[in-house]
Amino acid sequence: EPMFGVGGDLYDVDLAPDGTVRLLMADVSGHGVFAALLAAFFKMGYQVYADREAGPAAVLAALHREFCRSVQSGHFVTALLIWLDPRSGRMRYASAGHVAGLLRRAAHERVEQLRPTGPVLGLVEQSRFGEVETVLEPQDALLLITDGVIEAPGPDGEPYGIARVETVVRRHR
Repeated sequence: EPMFGVGGDLYDVDLAPDGTVRLLMADVSGHGVFAALLAAFFKMGYQVYADREAGPAAVLAALHREFCRSVQSGHFVTALLIWLDPRSGRMRYASAGHVAGLLRRAAHERVEQLRPTGPVLGLVEQSRFGEVETVLEPQDALLLITDGVIEAPGPDGEPYGIARVETVVRRHR
């Protein structure tokens, strides 16, 4: 459920010309119309750079440069980009301070966090972004979320938290 009528959370799934599935989860700081406009700006930039750059980390670096150059508001963006080759299971990801994605490994029944590989976008111009590669096996499951999930109040009124989300992922394949 959206917190307001419009906001800065967004996602995108597309198919690259080479058959790679590209996933994006992002969250612009703040709420309301300005955050939604920045999210639209970010998504347009993502669509341009996803086709031009060699991988998720290079796309984040390009978006970071654009955001630092063009947005003078103090707002920032967290983002998680994943490139997945469905034929081989090869997955590459880069995360700019975004909430960890969760990868449930079916063979070991464990949950791995896709932790940030760089800082949030748009704050410190000299930032660098790393990239991680792994292989998804049959029956592995991937869950991507924004902070709205972990900040939502749980039954006790406390923020739901990533540990509770991990428990749900572990229990429910």
